[in-house]
Amino acid sequence: MRKIAFLFPGGGAQAVGMMKDLYDAYPEAQKAFDDADRVLGRSISDLTFSGDENELALIHNMQPCMLTSEIAAYSVLRSLGIQSSMTAGFSLGEWTALVVSGVISYEQALRLSQLRADYMRDSVQPGEGGMAVIFGKTEEDVLELCNELGGISPSNYTCPGQVTVSGKLSSIKKLMEMKERAEIAAHQVLVDIPSHCELMRPASEKLALEIEKTKFFAPEIPIVMNVTAGITTNPDDIKRNLIEQLVKPVRFQQSIELMLDNGVNTFIEIGPGDVLTRFVSKISKNRHIDAEPLNVMDIETLHETLECLKVR
Repeated sequence: MRKIAFLFPGGGAQAVGMMKDLYDAYPEAQKAFDDADRVLGRSISDLTFSGDENELALIHNMQPCMLTSEIAAYSVLRSLGIQSSMTAGFSLGEWTALVVSGVISYEQALRLSQLRADYMRDSVQPGEGGMAVIFGKTEEDVLELCNELGGISPSNYTCPGQVTVSGKLSSIKKLMEMKERAEIAAHQVLVDIPSHCELMRPASEKLALEIEKTKFFAPEIPIVMNVTAGITTNPDDIKRNLIEQLVKPVRFQQSIELMLDNGVNTFIEIGPGDVLTRFVSKISKNRHIDAEPLNVMDIETLHETLECLKVR
């Protein structure tokens, strides 16, 4: 029996033109962009479809454009009768998962994600923070290395043998020096704003004030949260998870493992790119469990996914 989970990617997957063919072909996708333009009072559509790559990459543009693109693609899937048994999002994608599970409205998610982006941008000065991916180390090894270098901490547990760290750029540079000496396998992520670390504490505190003013509902679809890698049903607990998410690591690998343990055998990544799809393949292979990773990022992949699901 097929059991489906919807997954929503975070920042870094964005690309100018994402979801444009779905927008042109499906009124549900068009409505998602029209609603975003109206709610935020600026043209998310223009930024997404015809903006400049560098402009789109700015966090205060990228986050609402990503959320809108994911809701657009999800709305098309929903209109075609595709439903999920569980859901999760990676970092920013967790906000899309909250909408899909009925915890908050799309309009609330747009407004809060815009504030989240603005607060993150204002929390660090240019050149203050950085991120890097470490390969081939255990969680314990990475923690020990972070303690040794100071100023950085694990930010994303993505898949077996791959952990992202975030924090002070000076410590990231020391990590890269270790790479040059062939002491470690690592890759620096070219970002100005390091996510999921203590440098985001000011953003977390500001966002908490806005989240506490917002009415959250119990999820209609089980949602696996980033911070705990557990199924959370209490609205107040979901709020706490979202607030902590900015300063604590995303436990994506553990989240997928929980879904596998709960019988999920089909994962549909909804949004631009296929990063989560590739992570799922590695995680399920490591657990020796057969799982089918699919994605929907444009009309072509939509049709491929529908064919795999045998939807006509």
